[in-house]
Amino acid sequence: MKGAEYEFDLFEQVPVRSPPYHCAPPKLRLFKEFVEDLLQKRVVRPSKSSYASPEFFLPKSGGGYRMIVGYRKVNKKNCFDSYPLPKIEQAFQNFSEAMLFSVLDFNSAYYQMPLTLQSRRIMAFCTPFELYDFNKLPMGISIGCHVLSRVVVNLFAD
Repeated sequence: MKGAEYEFDLFEQVPVRSPPYHCAPPKLRLFKEFVEDLLQKRVVRPSKSSYASPEFFLPKSGGGYRMIVGYRKVNKKNCFDSYPLPKIEQAFQNFSEAMLFSVLDFNSAYYQMPLTLQSRRIMAFCTPFELYDFNKLPMGISIGCHVLSRVVVNLFAD
């Protein structure tokens, strides 16, 4: 699985566009800081896509903000990934005979999964100052948890 790129499958290829949300000057600076960080990490890149989903911020419970892209229109066109999500009851049953445990940090796990060129175009998001593509799997896409589950299961299959 390492190095594999994910391809989004849409049942309708007509691009969806939404204008950027209004943003007060203090949050505009915050947007620029978040996007600049993602550009430096090569998670996003400037775009010329015909798709555009708006981004916004939600407050984190511990303080600060989380950047969210409103993929509602794209999610309505996604072909659903039927990969089964793990059930907590099954996980506990599997742990019953385990003797060794480990903790995995899935912080920014989505940003570890590259997208195909076609999928990058679909994942475009707009800010009040620019349009960008995600190079990696973004948060907010409806099938992201299915994609992550498939990757994790394939990595740790045995």
